[in-house]
Amino acid sequence: MRRVLALWWTLPVGADLHYEPKMDGHRLVMWRTAQTVRLQTRSGRDVTPQWLDLALAGMQLPRA
Repeated sequence: MRRVLALWWTLPVGADLHYEPKMDGHRLVMWRTAQTVRLQTRSGRDVTPQWLDLALAGMQLPRA
């Protein structure tokens, strides 16, 4: 599957709109199949073993 990079956009303004800028942390993509979950970085590195708590939570998601 091809990775999608985040794009820079001008944020809309409005009383009902809220956002929180990403100041630090990690950006991951999660793939959920019938049997597994995989967490991958923007560079394509599999980091599932480092984020087992997220992988276990991902297994609770509905299957695609």
